[in-house]
Amino acid sequence: MAVAVIGKKGSSDTTRQTATHDYQKQRRGDRQPAYEAFATNVRAFASTAIDKGNELKAATAAGAEPISQPQTAEFLDMGEVFADSAIRVRLLGPKEVADAVEDVLSACADVVATLSGYANLVHAFPGFPVDEMTLIHGGQFHTYAQVIAASQRLQVSVQHFLETARTHMDSWDGETI
Repeated sequence: MAVAVIGKKGSSDTTRQTATHDYQKQRRGDRQPAYEAFATNVRAFASTAIDKGNELKAATAAGAEPISQPQTAEFLDMGEVFADSAIRVRLLGPKEVADAVEDVLSACADVVATLSGYANLVHAFPGFPVDEMTLIHGGQFHTYAQVIAASQRLQVSVQHFLETARTHMDSWDGETI
């Protein structure tokens, strides 16, 4: 009788281990491409933002051509590239990863705001070294240094997202299984 009980317990432990392994494999198979797509798309956004910031910085050189009036939609469209992947990552969870996505999205919004503000400043003073001005403003204008700082904060938030995603790749409701 004792042998049958031990055999049954061993069988149920094996079944549980197999189910856990299958869950981890499925979860990883769903999460990894979603996490990767999100991070890749945000990095593309960050690269585009830096390029745009550098383009605007060049427009502050003496004799540079004036830039056209910046449109907010132009900057918001830059973020469309990762919006769908952010939703997918949030749905796949767990909560810690979804929270890390929120931090990245907040950093992206900061980049858009500072980039847009810098574009407004460069447009308002064409061919003028605006980064050397002392700005007294209510958030409408930003400098190149602020664009770079916002981009650096975005890079840090992406790194944190990747670390969190890696840590919780196989977890269930935040608990590693």
